[in-house]
Amino acid sequence: VIRLFEKVSLEQSWKPGDQLTAYPKSSVYFGLEVIGEQDDDWTLVGGLQLIVGNSDEGLPCLTVWPELDLLGKTDIADVALIAINASYRGKRDAFWLLNIEVWRYCKSHEIITLWAELPPGLLAVYRKFDWPFHVAGDMRKHWDEECWAGWMSVEEIFSVVADKATRSSRYQRFFAWGIRPL
Repeated sequence: VIRLFEKVSLEQSWKPGDQLTAYPKSSVYFGLEVIGEQDDDWTLVGGLQLIVGNSDEGLPCLTVWPELDLLGKTDIADVALIAINASYRGKRDAFWLLNIEVWRYCKSHEIITLWAELPPGLLAVYRKFDWPFHVAGDMRKHWDEECWAGWMSVEEIFSVVADKATRSSRYQRFFAWGIRPL
């Protein structure tokens, strides 16, 4: 997953410095693999790094917005990085499947709030999908691009997907995948 992050960071001109490996105790990694022509032919096509709160390592958003009152909280996490292989970008299933696993993880670990560093274009995309991100603080440079710190409630996004599932078979599948037993 780290190699995928490094590859996508280079392609996107992100400058994460040591941030890809700076949170060894509090990082949880999610990977999305697809099966090829053979059952043993798997390819990693996406990854997500979640940094769980309440460790001495802090959270990535605090490196840029230190004034945020997040230290010591056990019910928060920072979505530090979502990276999808170029050939799978724009395919919503890859993006959604990664995020659904994060929400399932958060529900099972009593994480109620997700934080993220949001460039304006990405925030616009999330809002297009009705993701309930709330901006916290002013725009600042993160990984050499202008971003806002933003947060959303895990319950709010779960409600958005549940509502969309009433109108869309695609979201019905996502919702069903998200509520399957742990």
